[in-house]
Amino acid sequence: MAGKTPGSMEEKLVTPELNTPLKLARLNEMPDGPVYMATVSSTVVRNLAKRKAVKREAASRFVMLDSVDDSSKRRKVEAGLLEEQCRAKAREKMVAIMDDEFKKLELKKVREAASLKLKEVRAESVAEAKRLVTASATSQNNLAGKLYQLRYTKAEIMAFSKGNYEEKEIMDEEKVEEMEDGLNVAEKTVADNQKTINHEIESSRLRVVDLEGLLDVEKKFSAKLQKELDVAREREEQTLLYNAEYAEEYEALISQDLALNQLTSELAEMKENVVSGSRHKAELAEYRIRALNDEISDMKCKIRALNEQLLKKEIDLDTARTDLALSEVDFEKMNNSIAGKDLELRNSAQIRDRLIARLDRVKADLRRLKGREAQSRADLAEIQAKNKSLVDDLAHAHRNVRRAV
Repeated sequence: MAGKTPGSMEEKLVTPELNTPLKLARLNEMPDGPVYMATVSSTVVRNLAKRKAVKREAASRFVMLDSVDDSSKRRKVEAGLLEEQCRAKAREKMVAIMDDEFKKLELKKVREAASLKLKEVRAESVAEAKRLVTASATSQNNLAGKLYQLRYTKAEIMAFSKGNYEEKEIMDEEKVEEMEDGLNVAEKTVADNQKTINHEIESSRLRVVDLEGLLDVEKKFSAKLQKELDVAREREEQTLLYNAEYAEEYEALISQDLALNQLTSELAEMKENVVSGSRHKAELAEYRIRALNDEISDMKCKIRALNEQLLKKEIDLDTARTDLALSEVDFEKMNNSIAGKDLELRNSAQIRDRLIARLDRVKADLRRLKGREAQSRADLAEIQAKNKSLVDDLAHAHRNVRRAV
């Protein structure tokens, strides 16, 4: 202890690390947003230059230590209380930060699950729409084939598929004998065609019901996502309130640090005013000064930790804002998907109505075919009767000719 020079003790007492208000002021002057490495490097260089200058100034001082009065003990007690308060606040801040981290992880999991569910629903909707289009095309092809089997012309089939079918004139009597053999086959074909169309209409109705169910599920999921978005906004507002409280506490710490620096300056002035004293008192004063320096170093470490936590909080706030913007984009995409589903549902309903109208037209055609069949059979019976009467007349004429001969 005796071998230590007063200059070394003065250097410990007046280190550049004790000048924390300047550092806090520089931190407050830092702009919000991302921190660039060039700015950080220039700040570090300036800090090192100032530290070297203060060390050179401290090394040039020589002070003799004599005694420390009761005021130093009181200040030491105040420094201990301040340290305990800082530790308690640091623990509270760490607990709050951990809670925020857990909440962010839970929100991230919920968003991932929502994104997966949305992708599944979209894939199912696209597959269902493709199945509906394929089924509609298949039903149109089957209907065209059935009409072709019924000996409709290509123009009639095209007009029937477009929904612009018009009735044609009844066939000539010359074609009655050609259609006589195909009437029974036509009846069976039309019946099978009617069953097929009924089955396709029922399938379309079931698909429409499934699409309505999927639309309800997507609407519920959209409402759930809206609730999660509101919760995220509330959390962001709460985070802003926490940041405001943290700023107030940070200002209180700055004031306490200023008071601590004032105590340090007063202690330096007391050391400069000391002219003589015993070695024991000098060693005791050096021990107390070392203890004060250690406490001041701990306080500076805590202040640095609080500054780092403040920077982390700002980074987390930016992340939360980005996540909120992404959630809003997902919500808009969900609304667009719901609008697309509504359009697909309306298209499916229109397809179902068209199929029902076509079924009605097929039934009307069947009734007309039955009427034509009855008319054809009546005409055939009339022709057969005429043929029979002609044969009878011819036979009677032959008999008359024979009698005449």
